[in-house]
Amino acid sequence: MKILFLSPDSSFSLAKRIEDEGHTVYCWTSEKEPYQRGIVKNIIKDWKTVAPKVDLIITDDVVLNDKVLKEIGKPTVSGNELFNKLENDRLFGKFAFQKAGLTTSDCVRFTDFKKAMEFVKANPGRWVFKANGQAARTLGFVAKDESGKDMLERLAFYEQHMKTNKKLWDKKLGVDFVLERAVDGIEIACGAYWDGKDFAGLNLNWEHKRLGVGNVGIATGEMGTAIHAISSSTRLYRDTLAKLKPLLQSSPYHSYVDLNMIVDKDNAYVLEITSRMGWPIEAALDSMSSIRTSERYVRLATNSLHERPFFKSEWGIALTVGTFGFPYEKAYEEFGADQPFSLPKGKDRQVYLYAADKVNSHLETSPSGEGLVMVVVGTADSLEAARDKAYGVVDDLDLPGKMYRTDIGEKVKEQVTQLKKWGWL
Repeated sequence: MKILFLSPDSSFSLAKRIEDEGHTVYCWTSEKEPYQRGIVKNIIKDWKTVAPKVDLIITDDVVLNDKVLKEIGKPTVSGNELFNKLENDRLFGKFAFQKAGLTTSDCVRFTDFKKAMEFVKANPGRWVFKANGQAARTLGFVAKDESGKDMLERLAFYEQHMKTNKKLWDKKLGVDFVLERAVDGIEIACGAYWDGKDFAGLNLNWEHKRLGVGNVGIATGEMGTAIHAISSSTRLYRDTLAKLKPLLQSSPYHSYVDLNMIVDKDNAYVLEITSRMGWPIEAALDSMSSIRTSERYVRLATNSLHERPFFKSEWGIALTVGTFGFPYEKAYEEFGADQPFSLPKGKDRQVYLYAADKVNSHLETSPSGEGLVMVVVGTADSLEAARDKAYGVVDDLDLPGKMYRTDIGEKVKEQVTQLKKWGWL
């Protein structure tokens, strides 16, 4: 089979898995210096000329060009413009969630910091700052002061220092953000693949977004994820993700979908949607699945993934592993790039490479990027065993200056117990 893999961030590790299964894979990225050179075989510059010649198209990020993909007429794993908007326009997403019968917290959109400050002064409380679109994750801010003082200070800081930094904001939207009223509870997500007819691979997952142990420091996007397979009878699924079925059925969609929420005793407050393959959860789901990577994506694109039992493992752990300078681009390029490293023997199937290349038959960190070198996965029928497997690989990893969090999934057992007491699980 010939497959076109479109990955704006050049995360070709899944394409490599498909290659290893005997298929011809063409990999495209918008990055000027793509990762995994010498690892994947065919990195191309123009995907539109290749697309009509392949049997399947896979895109692992927000939809690139929904109209063009439709015109090509090939089986496609991708989102669509509607779900792209649900993710990138947070207020639009909130209204859609409410219409679907989901619970949300108050949310107000702004493109002007001064107006946002006036709003907080008139409506004191704990607010959460979230940028719209694909802006830098570092902009996110959760206020702790009920008076709103800390949010006002943050908004003033952004007004003075960050407003003109075009690298931080979405390229199309610019300064565009929401203030969302903070709610207390357990932060969790419910996700699954939607194959055009039904869900497959239902799971709950716990993200760990900040750099340091204890969830402190800069937001990196994701330092690690714990994943738990669930059934369709689970209340947390029935009261959240299941309610999106009519919307998914009305708009052609063949990809992963994930609802992030805060859950307390009585409500599940939906915060946002991931309407594309998530990272690093996609690596863990690939390892947890009983279906070969290539077959899974073919079935996902052709309405039949839900027909097969999905999971072979009940639990999964995905660990983000970086090196010197991570997650800062300039620091990584100065201290962490072009370093040789090696993987533990016999455990390479647990490793999904990211910013890495193969040079003269040896692995090296890529010459550019932010220093996210790989995702390490552990799967098992218990949380503890999955963690042991993942951290066992990281311990044996020969990577200079390896950086990772040691507490991924540590609080999950306690939270699962609480969710069961509340009747969600």
